Amino acid sequence: MQFEQDLFKEYKRIMETTNLQKCYQQILKLIRCISSGLAKIAIPAPSARDLSTTFTH
Repeated sequence: MQFEQDLFKEYKRIMETTNLQKCYQQILKLIRCISSGLAKIAIPAPSARDLSTTFTH
């Protein structure tokens, strides 16, 4: 297996010069917020029983 040393060095530089952990935490917080908001407005799927009575008439 070959590893590109330059990419490891670049990764190390990025980790040392940015605050990725806080950025990731904020993105996860945003995703949870969006998910929670969508769950509140979601329309429940019809049950199989509801569907069976819909198509018999």
